[in-house]
Amino acid sequence: MLFKKINISIFSFFLVFIFLMKASDARGGDLENERLAEYVLSDDHWLYANLDNIFSRRDVLENSTTFKEAGFVTLYKQPSGMMVAKHPALPGYLVKVYFYSNPNCLESQWLLDRCEGAKNIRNLIEKEKLRYFSVPDKWIYFLPNQDQDIAILVVQDMKLVSREESKKAWKDANKQQLRELYMILNHGFGSCYLCGNMPYTKIGKFACVDTAYPYRQHLYSNIKKYISADRHGYWDQLVKSGENR
Repeated sequence: MLFKKINISIFSFFLVFIFLMKASDARGGDLENERLAEYVLSDDHWLYANLDNIFSRRDVLENSTTFKEAGFVTLYKQPSGMMVAKHPALPGYLVKVYFYSNPNCLESQWLLDRCEGAKNIRNLIEKEKLRYFSVPDKWIYFLPNQDQDIAILVVQDMKLVSREESKKAWKDANKQQLRELYMILNHGFGSCYLCGNMPYTKIGKFACVDTAYPYRQHLYSNIKKYISADRHGYWDQLVKSGENR
């Protein structure tokens, strides 16, 4: 009899455990949906109707041929398979997409990370009144007429200068620009790959275009590869003062 009662108690415990786990998973899904909702492109934004029209064809993200036929011009492709492209119906904006064959196409985390990373930097720029840095607006857009939720990232085109011009801008960076750079990095934002991920723009600011990691650890010594040798001492001072706080 005692053995039977113990078995019933164990069984009841596992039922409660399974229920709590399922409830936790459901709540986790709800929280993720809430986070996604914050960054979903509003249907009253002019981009929304244009995107709906472009993606009225279900096969746009099938492959490079259908992507091109839909009017997209691929600017570059990352090792992960994510492509950055422009479209004549989306002036001033770019899209970041994965083809259906890429497993990342159905992952929402890459969308969230980039939107939240941009938000973190934007808030810091506003709070500290940074003059020399900018960050693109980023939204999530869900494709219409799909059997499952598939989304792309829509980002502001920051009008970047050439790679060589960005290298020169960083070589010529003044103390105030470096101070603002350190402030961004010290918060765990941005990137130490300055020419590629924090390039110069035609409006005279550095753009934080890589927001894939909302928070990250930085190796500050890497910055010296990009800035003038006579600024190395000042950079070391910034890093040391930050460590001593």
